[in-house]
Amino acid sequence: ELLLAGFLLISTHAYGHFVMQSLLQNIDEKQRIRLLDLIEQHLTELALRSHGCTVICAALVHGDSMTRCILAEMLLEDRDRIAFMVDSKHGDTLISNLLDVLECAGYQRLLALLEGNPKFEAALQRRS
Repeated sequence: ELLLAGFLLISTHAYGHFVMQSLLQNIDEKQRIRLLDLIEQHLTELALRSHGCTVICAALVHGDSMTRCILAEMLLEDRDRIAFMVDSKHGDTLISNLLDVLECAGYQRLLALLEGNPKFEAALQRRS
């Protein structure tokens, strides 16, 4: 409960984000849903901070399928936000996780949004 109260501060802290990633992997389903709700509510703030990006990446892996799709779609709504995230330290992981979640239409939207972004192009090359 205390961790949830300081969610945004912990999630964007240099070491705190490891705590959130670990929680997403190891807590029970009821608690995971609460944590995923917070990630969804604070997606913009998390996306604009490097350590917050890692928490989003973990949610794209450890969330239920519906939540993963919702988060992926929310990320695709803002071209500048997704471009910032892709250019961040954790961009490769984000791209890989997004591509795993997105269906064909979402995949095409991601390609259109980031066409010409060198880091995105390099991550796609490594993935294939």
